[in-house]
Amino acid sequence: MNPSSPLQARFLVRQGAAGWMLYDRKRKGPAMMQDGNRAEKLTKEEAENLQERLMKAVLIYVDRTRKVGEADYLRVFGTENAAETWLEENDPLCEVFE
Repeated sequence: MNPSSPLQARFLVRQGAAGWMLYDRKRKGPAMMQDGNRAEKLTKEEAENLQERLMKAVLIYVDRTRKVGEADYLRVFGTENAAETWLEENDPLCEVFE
């Protein structure tokens, strides 16, 4: 991981004109929910719950010395700390992606 470029959260809970919203930095507007509606006019708790669900991400390590489908070609980490610990011990010059 590169400490000089911290991961920024894609989704932010913000107060909107009418209630709370989940702002999507990528879309530069309210996040889109699975049903096609915008994540706006929510209670603060609804926005925070939605943010928590959307922010569940994994980090992936690709071992380019292996072929696709081989054991350990991909490693998936649930937290940045787990990825960093594994990389320090096994491949300190490599990075993972989200």
